[in-house]
Amino acid sequence: VGDNADIFPFDFTETIDSDLDGIGDNTDAFPFNANETVDTDGDGVGDNAQAIAEAKAAKLAAEQSELYMLIGIAVVVIILTLAMVVALKKRKGVGETVTDSKQYGTPVLISHTQQIRPQPLMAAAPLQSGTPRTPPHGRQGVMRGEYEVIEYPEGSGSWWWKDPSTSNWNEWS
Repeated sequence: VGDNADIFPFDFTETIDSDLDGIGDNTDAFPFNANETVDTDGDGVGDNAQAIAEAKAAKLAAEQSELYMLIGIAVVVIILTLAMVVALKKRKGVGETVTDSKQYGTPVLISHTQQIRPQPLMAAAPLQSGTPRTPPHGRQGVMRGEYEVIEYPEGSGSWWWKDPSTSNWNEWS
C-alpha cells in the first residue's frame, strides 16, 4: 500500500482504521467501534463498556445493601418492641400482691382464677348524722376479684358491694 493510501505511513504493521478512532484495525480489538479499542480480559466486551457496567452494578449492590440493612434494623426494632410489650403485660398481670390492712389484714395473691370475697375485720361504726346510709349511686369502689367494693363511710368498717346488673350498692352481711 502506498503512503498516500496508508493512514499509518510510519507504522508498517497498520494500514487501515475502519472506525476512525486513531488505532489501526490490526491493533484495535474492536475495529468497527470507535468507543472501544482494548479488551484487556479478553471477554469480548471492551474495557470502556465493561467499566461503565461494573460501576452500575456496584452502585446497585450498594443501594440493595442499604435497603437490606434498613429492613433488618426495622425488623429488630419491631421484635424488641413486641418483646417489651409482652414483658410489661406479664409483669402487670398475674401475681400482683395486694396489701390493705384496713380491709384484709394480710396480703392476698390475685390470679385470674381466684375469687376473692372481701371480709370486713371491724364491726360497723355508728353512722354520723347527715351521712347517707348507702354510698352515693355514682361513687366508684375498687375491684376485688369479681366484685366492686367500697368502705363507706371511709374508715367506718362498713363494707358495700355493687350489683353489676343494677349498679346498686349492697351492704355485706
